[in-house]
This record gives sequence, structure tokens and C-alpha cells, in this order.
Amino acid sequence: MSNHEGYGDRRRSHSEVCTLFNEAHPQRPIVRSTVTKIVAKFQAAGHVRDLPKSGRPPVPENTQSDVMLQVQDNPHSITRQMGIDFNLSHTSIV
Repeated sequence: MSNHEGYGDRRRSHSEVCTLFNEAHPQRPIVRSTVTKIVAKFQAAGHVRDLPKSGRPPVPENTQSDVMLQVQDNPHSITRQMGIDFNLSHTSIV
């Protein structure tokens, strides 16, 4: 991978891009490796947005509230059954 990228009227090194960014945004300084990672991400995906995360999706707040209310109403609820009732993994209940 090249250590120079096009920007504006000419190609700049990742260090130059880092310096320009830090001059324009002193409250949010970055390091050269950040520029390198962003360039690699753009070259791989065509954009720099975060890719979807793998793993269990978050439980919506309203479902969390419903689960807590059921536990409050029946502290001896079985987590496996609650998982079925709320369409969640039983491990998300605990």
C-alpha cells in the first residue's frame, strides 16, 4: 500500500495528512497510524463507515422494561421460558 494519498491538488503522505488534520482540529488530534487505518478501510470497503457488528443484537429498551416487570411480578420466572415469551436468548434475560 502506498504511504501517499491524493488530496486536493497533490498527493500527500499519511504524516502530512495527519499534520494538516491536527492543525485544523487541534481539539481532536490523531496519529499517522489512524490515517493509515482509515485509508485501508476506504480501499477495502469504498467508504469509512463502521461495518455492522457481529454478535448478539442489543435488546430494545421497551423489551428490557417488560422483562424487568415480569421478574418483579414473578421473581421465580424461568429464564428459558421468558426468552421464548420475549423472543430473546435466555442468556439475554439474566
